[in-house]
Amino acid sequence: MTLESWHHSRLIVEHEPNRQEISELLEIVQTDLDDARIEVLSLDRRLACCYAALLTAARVALRASGYRVPKGTPSHHYYAIRSLHFTVGFGVEAINKMESLGKKRATADYIRVGEVSESMVEEALMFAESCCTRVRKWIDANHGHLIEGT
Repeated sequence: MTLESWHHSRLIVEHEPNRQEISELLEIVQTDLDDARIEVLSLDRRLACCYAALLTAARVALRASGYRVPKGTPSHHYYAIRSLHFTVGFGVEAINKMESLGKKRATADYIRVGEVSESMVEEALMFAESCCTRVRKWIDANHGHLIEGT
């Protein structure tokens, strides 16, 4: 599969990105990462912030590539995260780890709290920071015209 085949199958639609949009999305990524470091927040919330940063980073990479997941798509998180393989070149292991974080976040949001440990949050934060930095560098290298200040 490729982004083009996803587009042909209507899993994603074309999107015309602009500097303001990309800048604002990258600010959201940074805010989520910053919030994940706030120790007075519950561990569940901090983990959710890590996942939110990853999801937004995936969306910004997809938009920078000229596509987006259509509004109302039932599996929008799945396609946003999986698109990182085609955009930034993330491997299966990293994408699976992102999806695992998404499942833990969903459990805490919809089923029960208290299953997230401090070590889980620390590991998730290091992983999210690394992935989000990689996305930012990829955008800068491949779509630098969309980064404000460049």
